[in-house]
Amino acid sequence: LNSYRASYRVPDGFPKDSVHAERPEWIIGPSLRLEANTFRDIDFPTAGFASRLEALSSVTALKGTHQFLRLGYSAERVVPVAARLLLRPSIYVGFSLGELAWAEQFRTGGAGFVGFEPDRFTSAQRAVLRFGADFRLFRLFGQDNYPFYLQVMGNVGTFEPWGDLLTVSGLPSLLHWGAGAGVRTNTPIGPVQLIVGVGDFGGKLPEHRITLAF
Repeated sequence: LNSYRASYRVPDGFPKDSVHAERPEWIIGPSLRLEANTFRDIDFPTAGFASRLEALSSVTALKGTHQFLRLGYSAERVVPVAARLLLRPSIYVGFSLGELAWAEQFRTGGAGFVGFEPDRFTSAQRAVLRFGADFRLFRLFGQDNYPFYLQVMGNVGTFEPWGDLLTVSGLPSLLHWGAGAGVRTNTPIGPVQLIVGVGDFGGKLPEHRITLAF
């Protein structure tokens, strides 16, 4: 059973009703998480598979301010295809029924959706496909645990209600594309990643983003 209260502080100049600032949210209801992970190193995977299925609900009969069911699924695979090359396909899917609380909206961006700022998209539904390739250039300090990779990656996602995606003629306008390149390595103090990306590069105002993650 999940239970918590969410309240918001809105900076001056922003519409307060955009995040229900005048009405704190209570999310109360059962939740479920199923997870499988075969990564050799969870923080710096070089092989294996990880998947997660999450279900969260809030019930007004239990004094929650919203009635909703939120489902999320993610899967990532790291495939060594050569001594120096890794392929990294992944998928992230989210779906909700009812009035999803603002605190539990799906937030997408940053290192998880290259080319866009963190939390660039806040939505009640999402579907994201990613693909990347890592090429090992060398090993830091000559140690097997500290490989240094050159990365290229791309992703496509939509955050509209899934029913809108059935209109094939309008589908391209509902998709957001991103691509980037960077480096990642493991160090004695933990993994480090630097990505330079561009989002919606086919539009008139593409977004550019540099992401540094530890």
